[in-house]
Amino acid sequence: MPVFTAQMMRIPSFFKKIYSSYPFKTGVLAAVYFLTAKFGLTFEPVSGFATLVWPATGIAMAALILSGYKLWPGIFVGAFLANYQADAPLLVAAGIGLGNALEALAAYYLLNRFLKFRSNMERLKDVYGFILLATVLATTLSPTIGIISLLIGNVIDTAAIPSTWWTWWAGDILGALIFAPLLLTWLTTKTEPNAELSVSRRIEILILVITVVFTGFMIFGDFSIPIFYTRSPEIPYQALLPMIWAALRFGPRGTSLTVLGLAIIAIWGTTLGFGPFSGRMLNQDLLYLQMFLGVGAVTSLLITGSIAENKNTQESVKDIARQLNDAQLMAHIGNWEWDINTNIVKWSDELYRVFGITPQEFEGTLEAYLTRVHPEEQKIIKDIIQKSLQTRQPFDFFHRLIRPDGTIHIIHGQGRPIVNSSGKVIRMYGIAQDVTHQKKLQESLEISAKELESALLEIKAVNQTKDEFLAILAHELRNPLAPLKSSLELMHMEEAQYPGIGDSIDVMDRQVEHMSRLLDDLLDISRVSRGKIDLHKECLDAREIVKKAIEDTSTLIEKYDHTLSVEISPEPLWVMADPVRLEQIIINLINNAAKYTPPEGKISVSAGQEDSMATIQVRDTGIGIPPESLSKIFELFSQLDKSLSRREGGLGIGLKLVKTLVELHGGKVEAFSKGPGQGSEFIVRLPLLKA
Repeated sequence: MPVFTAQMMRIPSFFKKIYSSYPFKTGVLAAVYFLTAKFGLTFEPVSGFATLVWPATGIAMAALILSGYKLWPGIFVGAFLANYQADAPLLVAAGIGLGNALEALAAYYLLNRFLKFRSNMERLKDVYGFILLATVLATTLSPTIGIISLLIGNVIDTAAIPSTWWTWWAGDILGALIFAPLLLTWLTTKTEPNAELSVSRRIEILILVITVVFTGFMIFGDFSIPIFYTRSPEIPYQALLPMIWAALRFGPRGTSLTVLGLAIIAIWGTTLGFGPFSGRMLNQDLLYLQMFLGVGAVTSLLITGSIAENKNTQESVKDIARQLNDAQLMAHIGNWEWDINTNIVKWSDELYRVFGITPQEFEGTLEAYLTRVHPEEQKIIKDIIQKSLQTRQPFDFFHRLIRPDGTIHIIHGQGRPIVNSSGKVIRMYGIAQDVTHQKKLQESLEISAKELESALLEIKAVNQTKDEFLAILAHELRNPLAPLKSSLELMHMEEAQYPGIGDSIDVMDRQVEHMSRLLDDLLDISRVSRGKIDLHKECLDAREIVKKAIEDTSTLIEKYDHTLSVEISPEPLWVMADPVRLEQIIINLINNAAKYTPPEGKISVSAGQEDSMATIQVRDTGIGIPPESLSKIFELFSQLDKSLSRREGGLGIGLKLVKTLVELHGGKVEAFSKGPGQGSEFIVRLPLLKA
């Protein structure tokens, strides 16, 4: 025998698409509405179209609430076909169908607009809202529009309007009360996975089913038991007992199913002439029965809604309590309450953990609490509490706690007095937190902060000493350069008397000039570090400074046989700048380009305008800059090619000085390179003066 697995039972995706499609859902709703409407019209309809048994109303409302208002055409089609087959003229059947569809749409709109309705009906306001908005208010649309349609089609007389309208409305009300809650609760309430009913629960369900069947048939069936087979008015209300039982024990789903079961038995018996409501005309019998069933359905729905909401509230309170307990556990916080009249102190579970004791070890009084406070602070804490009792003001304190294991912890306590209507303090409540770790951490941070502050002061002092030393060193080193320069000039004058010495003099002269530039840069960096550098700004044309810088660096460019190209804007570039410092910026960039470009390289210098900025660009075909070094190229003592830097006597301070001077002018300098061996580009941007 083959074993059927879940894989074998799986529905093909093609059919799933059909089942979930809009036309399929609409068609199914139309068919169900048509069949239930035909069933309702078999119960001697008043004026041919108003019946007291109309389950289609509840089905229509549930369909729109669960699947959305777009399914309303299914209601219209089903109602139209059912009434058209009941010999209603075409336009009359269309009017009745429109009224039935609008009835369901109104219920859907009212419930969502005013309640944000939850279809599991586990909130009391959902039950109230469904009864008042959907069952009572929305159901007036169908009989009203239906009666108007019948009048326009000359199907009924004016005299029959009241009885027809009331019968129509009563049937819709009962259909909504019995069938809508049944579908809504059973199709939306989720069952817990792997949830199994206990044996006692199953027995209770079986007893309830037997009670419903027995009670229904005893009251509304063809039985000769005198106590049941009577027309006494109080006998039918015995049917409320299983409804209330279901409401108390089985929630909305069990309640709606119980109401449906009793309604089926009651309608069946009354139609056959049995039960306390029979003996008159069938419509009158059904009307009285509908009133009874309506009362029972409303009562049981209200009871189950109230119980479900209370249960949900209790669950929420439990969840909050669990969350609070977890939060207290993580934060080492506990809450307490002190009844002043009885001197009983209650602690939360976490507070026992904070104090390191069990509930059995705590006597539950103020004195028992104070005995666990450090002896040096017991009187202080007691005085704080007494003062709070007198002033009726909250209190906040820290104290040491001695645990049974001898360890000392720091407790942060807070409390607030509660007064009665006469102004007397009757109890206090508050919290206590173990802040030992925080206190130790705070003390450690304070010590670290002091050590850091001391270290920063020491570093600042050392840095200031370094800056002063560099300034003195650079200044003192410049002093010997002056006589050296003069001596070299004298030697040039005597060069004719000593053949061959000219080249040596040129080498010494170049090295003295180079050392002089290095010392100038070192002095400038020292001044910047100490905030001693001053700019003497004036309005000038940046083009002229660029030209002068090119002239001053031409010797170095010629030394390396570089090709220099210059592109300068024909329009003036007016900036507010220190001419000496601006020239220093450009010279440093051109010198770097010349030094870090192999002989016979190409260097280009350009000056122009971009938006409101004057731009000065220096490009070369030199050694380039690695991508990882672009962000560090302007840092002090940053160098790329160490061997080249040492050969040229570089210290890695030129670009740092360029960046600092540019920023002091309110500008910006950027470096670009595609990588090693692919050259570099430096762009200086300075704000132009407004015309």
